[in-house]
Amino acid sequence: LNRQSFSLVPSTDTDIRTLQSEVHVADSNERRPWSDLKVAIYMTTHLSAEHLKFLNQCWPSAIEKLPLLRDAHLIMYTSANITEDLLKKLPFQSITVKTYNETRYAESRRKQDGAIRAMLDPFKYNWFSNYDWVIRLNPDVLIRRDEWLRMTMLNETVDAILIEYIKGRAIHTDFTAFRPSAPRKDKLYESRITNAEFHMYGGFEHLIQSGRLQWLPHAERTGGAARVVGKQADVIHHHELVNYCPDFFNVTQEEF
Repeated sequence: LNRQSFSLVPSTDTDIRTLQSEVHVADSNERRPWSDLKVAIYMTTHLSAEHLKFLNQCWPSAIEKLPLLRDAHLIMYTSANITEDLLKKLPFQSITVKTYNETRYAESRRKQDGAIRAMLDPFKYNWFSNYDWVIRLNPDVLIRRDEWLRMTMLNETVDAILIEYIKGRAIHTDFTAFRPSAPRKDKLYESRITNAEFHMYGGFEHLIQSGRLQWLPHAERTGGAARVVGKQADVIHHHELVNYCPDFFNVTQEEF
């Protein structure tokens, strides 16, 4: 990738800041078929000190190395202020920032509320309508390898890539990839469940029943936390991983 130039794009929506990047590819014939898909990385974050470490130390190298990320467009959903200097370190095709106001609940409930709202606002305001696939994750959830993900997203019989949390009841919000038309929006809107993993399950249960999904291979669960790990997993959520950035791609939790 050549050096990128950024420019602020005016918007009538005060909740949106968009940076467009001009990305020049030396030979367009070298692009693989999967690059025809328009993919959004939907990153939800309250920009904690830990999340900022991952954004600064891990994500730039991940975007440079992995074609899935390099060709993707970032939509960041946050309740915090984010600087242009940070966004310039993230060489996505484009970056759009959506902001929301946090509730006044206790911290644990506030995080759950934010995670649930993150799956309601995009469909209410049609943020995903121009994309073929959306990958929802947090800054401390890292994609280490992308070949299987890209090939699976090209499979027309697959509408989502999920990680099971509690069988038949809950799925991970760590990492969720889906076609924007796939979730049952009515189930997400009507649910009164206050836990994000259980709430998310309702929107995707029909895909689980119909088989129009793939479970992320090699994903494992650690303790009671809703964090995905796994020695061979393509996606991993472990806070110690930041210590191995930028070259985190082959590190396993056994090395932490």
